[in-house]
Amino acid sequence: MVLVKKKIKLTHIINPVAIGPASDLYKAQPITFETMRRAKAFASPELAVKLVSVQYPEDHEIIPDYFTRCPDLERSVMDVGTFKKTRKLPLLQDILNAAKGADPSADYIIYTNVDIALLPQFYDFVREELEKGHDALVINRRTIHKAFDMDSLAQAYSAIGQKHPGFDCFIVPTSYIEKLRLGTICIGANWIGRTFYANLCAIAKNPKVITDAHATFHIGEDGAWLTTDFSEFDYHNKNELYTILEHLKANCKEDVSKGQQLEAVKAFMDDYGNTPPPTDFRPAYNPSRKVLLKKKIKEIVKIVLNRE
Repeated sequence: MVLVKKKIKLTHIINPVAIGPASDLYKAQPITFETMRRAKAFASPELAVKLVSVQYPEDHEIIPDYFTRCPDLERSVMDVGTFKKTRKLPLLQDILNAAKGADPSADYIIYTNVDIALLPQFYDFVREELEKGHDALVINRRTIHKAFDMDSLAQAYSAIGQKHPGFDCFIVPTSYIEKLRLGTICIGANWIGRTFYANLCAIAKNPKVITDAHATFHIGEDGAWLTTDFSEFDYHNKNELYTILEHLKANCKEDVSKGQQLEAVKAFMDDYGNTPPPTDFRPAYNPSRKVLLKKKIKEIVKIVLNRE
């Protein structure tokens, strides 16, 4: 007797944005779209993959017809804060709510940044990891040379590249969406990955962070974490994450391991980048010489990479 495995339903959501040639996304998004299409076609019969987008009305024209388009987003970070610059950045919670609404019966929701491309085996790689007993996954990308483009995808697939420490791909059970505490964290600015990661530390039973798989890639190193153009939105997200961490830690008082993981996230935040003024539970930012040196090295690396 042949046992038939239950088909796993995956909803993969991204947030496309219509943007001009000056942005890295102008080149990256079409590659993301096409690699998602190919990965879905490559997926085994044990998987049912639904490609979903959520967007603003002005973004409709760039979204391929093989995506299911969720209802347009109705707000942005501009509606929940006061900023000097205008950036229509979506809230992460709104994106994930849209994913759940697209198919409440899906087993898992996948969220990736819109500049993250997939290898053809991506969805089956996810399936195999989930079948090991993990209830949530974080898959870090690999960074390949900026010369690759839509006409050299086979070569891009073949490039091993370098592993990257940032979190930009998340797989969670659909049932977890309502449990996530995301505040008004917006995408398009720093700290979104740490926010998602911290939530999984708190609520997942057996999560796994995969740091060196050849499963996703990013073309070129954009050094987005070094830019100052979005700094006030970085500050917004960082302040939100400090508050979120306090709530998550309060809910994990009985679990020492989870509490330690959340403290590690907070320690990373305290020791990285510019920090807004202190609050009752966060000391004033006073970077060490070592931290300042590391930041300077990253700035130099960005300059060198952009000259390749």
